[in-house]
Amino acid sequence: MTFLSSAVTRMFALMGKKTTPEIIFEWSRFLSKQNLPQNVVLEACMQAVNDPEVDPYRFTVAKLLAYVKPVEDDPKALALEEWEKVVSYVSSGKSRQGIPEDWEQRTVSAFTSVGGLFAIGDADSNKLSYIRNSFIKAYADYSGIYKNREKQMLIEGNSNPMIEATIEKLCESTDASSK
Repeated sequence: MTFLSSAVTRMFALMGKKTTPEIIFEWSRFLSKQNLPQNVVLEACMQAVNDPEVDPYRFTVAKLLAYVKPVEDDPKALALEEWEKVVSYVSSGKSRQGIPEDWEQRTVSAFTSVGGLFAIGDADSNKLSYIRNSFIKAYADYSGIYKNREKQMLIEGNSNPMIEATIEKLCESTDASSK
């Protein structure tokens, strides 16, 4: 755990954020439970330091782990990022403008299941914590549903027309060569 403590301390120092020994200990303890190789942790820390979009004061363990695992493999990490996007949108007062068109259906379904944008905006800090946990669970559940729906569409053939055309050409060329 000494290695992890020094890696996390160095990461925050390079980001310019002062941290307490308690925070370093908690991060190190959490990372040690992940059973990640040392070189993977170091690489993730360096990616975080070099990422220009990282806010060191809002940086979380989940964001660090997103550098280790692809986000799509870890729907909870993706849910945390989407949650932050939703809260930022609501806190900036844009919720009266409606839902942005670039939001995925998973995000819309997840915040709808917790009461919508206004419920998030009207919640106090205790209720917001509950809503956050519900959002993350709903988003992770919807991630599984949408991933399975995409697979089902491919199996049933209701997929992209370009894929269907390519498959038809392959079938035709296979039939022509077997004659």
